Amino acid sequence: MKKIITAVAVLFSVILCSCGAAPDAETLLSVLKDPYEAETAISDKDSVYTATVLFDSNALLFKLSAPELLCGVSYGFDKENSYIVYNGQSIPFEADGADDTVSGGVLVWKKLLSANKEYTARRSADQYVVTDGKTEYRFDKETKLPLYIKSGNITITFTNFKVKNDKTP
Repeated sequence: MKKIITAVAVLFSVILCSCGAAPDAETLLSVLKDPYEAETAISDKDSVYTATVLFDSNALLFKLSAPELLCGVSYGFDKENSYIVYNGQSIPFEADGADDTVSGGVLVWKKLLSANKEYTARRSADQYVVTDGKTEYRFDKETKLPLYIKSGNITITFTNFKVKNDKTP
């Protein structure tokens, strides 16, 4: 009888522990690797930008809407090219190697959205936190959609995130 009670208690504790655990980091970050459209507010040092971010399997595009001076400017990245789009004109620019020398700006935002490192995940109140020790990704516990990304002086806050071909609110 004692063995049965002990076995039931162990089984019950395993079930309780597994229900409260955070999904693994790769599962949470996978939403940033599937096609999506997001409205963002980006704080980069002392500057604040708003941008629509579009991602599909081939390209990442930042469409800036604020500050007003940059309204209508887009930065695009596909597998081989980087380009600026303004007033219907596309101008390529060289992004190779720039990630190491640029401390802020669109190249760093792109790098934060790619999430190509080793991360750990944990649960924190009503959010999941994924981190590599320098960059922190926060996800809503219920929807598992990203809330924000923080790295140093840069914070990308998702004000609206919609997985393409999905009805996510």
